[in-house]
Amino acid sequence: MNPEISVIIAAYNVQDYISHCITSLLNQTFANWEAIIYDDGSTDSTVNVVMNHNDFRIKLIKGCINQGIGIARQCAFAQSSGKYIYILDADDWIEKDPFEIML
Repeated sequence: MNPEISVIIAAYNVQDYISHCITSLLNQTFANWEAIIYDDGSTDSTVNVVMNHNDFRIKLIKGCINQGIGIARQCAFAQSSGKYIYILDADDWIEKDPFEIML
């Protein structure tokens, strides 16, 4: 089944924030989403933090070098399969019901 919403997250050196971002997605009242997280060549533990969240809806793409948020979002978007796109910054989080309300 294809996800209704693809959440696009560009990540670069956000080890201190991304766990809270991912947890806010996992707590959604609407469950039919995927998160495409593009790590834009982080030099900290961002990738390890993302990999600690074991959920089939979270897809991690690892970039080799930092190319900027635009390229990171484009790469994540190219891997998305949802009907709708939701852009979420890696150092932000969302309340538990925005997907349910929007749909």
